[in-house]
Amino acid sequence: MAIVAAAAVAAVPAVTPAVAGADPWDWSLHGAVDLRAHASGHDTTRLVPEPERIGRDSRFLSATGVVGLHGWNGPVTVSAIGRPFAHTASRDGGRVRLHVDELHAEYAAGPEHFLFAGRRHIVHGRSLGVNPLDIALDPVALDRSKDATRRRSEIEGQDMLGVESLLDDGFALTGYWTPGERALMAGTFNFPAWKSDLTALIFDDDRPGAGVSFSHTLGEAALGYADIAIRRGRDRPVIGADHNPGADPGTFVTHQSDSSRWFPQSSIGTGYTFDSGATFNLEYHFDANGYSSAEWDEITGLVFENDAARRAGRLEALATGNLLRLSAKLDRFTLRRHYGFLRAHHPGLFGDDVVVELTALHGLADHSGSMGLRLEREVGPNLLLGVESRYRYGGHFDEFVLRAARLSGSVYATIHY
Repeated sequence: MAIVAAAAVAAVPAVTPAVAGADPWDWSLHGAVDLRAHASGHDTTRLVPEPERIGRDSRFLSATGVVGLHGWNGPVTVSAIGRPFAHTASRDGGRVRLHVDELHAEYAAGPEHFLFAGRRHIVHGRSLGVNPLDIALDPVALDRSKDATRRRSEIEGQDMLGVESLLDDGFALTGYWTPGERALMAGTFNFPAWKSDLTALIFDDDRPGAGVSFSHTLGEAALGYADIAIRRGRDRPVIGADHNPGADPGTFVTHQSDSSRWFPQSSIGTGYTFDSGATFNLEYHFDANGYSSAEWDEITGLVFENDAARRAGRLEALATGNLLRLSAKLDRFTLRRHYGFLRAHHPGLFGDDVVVELTALHGLADHSGSMGLRLEREVGPNLLLGVESRYRYGGHFDEFVLRAARLSGSVYATIHY
């Protein structure tokens, strides 16, 4: 599909004169270069005794370019965003890759109807911590050392065919088809008199379902919102100790849950903007997919058994292998059912010079979590300097500390053009 989309977009300038006359194309170019040094603390955890074997590096340098191109001629527009990326991670001696995040063409069939084809991002929902309606996204793929806008836009989109219609009375209809992956239809209603909006969507993929997003402005500064989805099937296996006769110590088996069951997921939040421009968001997230207390106790029991065996030198290779396989099964952004999320952002502390952002995702089941702090300062019209750090707190067998180093951070410089 990506090759077909690229060919279609490349052919647009050649066929446009027949559609839109002989007018020349107008083009705009924008982008950025991001240079970053990243470091983390000792990566070994009870679950991950050999982090290098799963591709973790405690220190590396990276360079990311973002090149955006936008062109238009009459009813036709084309857009492309490329992202060359290079890093010095020691696990493979460094790597250079080119990611194509967006590459699509759009045709305006009148002032209210638009057809598009190619790779692009479409996001529904307002939640900042965990967004149940961002169904096309694997949250593990996000680079959380970047700000919320960049981490979601600097990721490869989906190859799709779709339509958008802006209808009367503030109603918009969007539908797209991603071959072999997903078909989705969404309707958005805007109610200016009530300062509210509502989006309802339905989709068919490997876990089909439906969702709704609602927001309402309270006065001039407060906002309430909710994103709710329900999907068929569970996206994680049930893990338990292998009790079969002759099973090796610490081994485990996995079972897929009933694929016919429906699992709800929701985020409910509120936001407030102060006169200074500072914003504050607080959210509660529930995910029925998450492991229950009994399921989590089974998992941490396996971790404890294998970690103890490895440290004591008993069947060390077997125990280490069990832990590495178990960590692969737990490769999710969140694993439990209940979370709280906090974001505080100030656009200009210390004489309007420094942007400050504090975020915290707190697991309500075991009271472990992850806190992030970001400081950025513009130096001239095109240069941004920043530093960010993240601290994961909790016990050795709690969710957030079990899977990653406690402390990490980076310093960076971003040049815009």
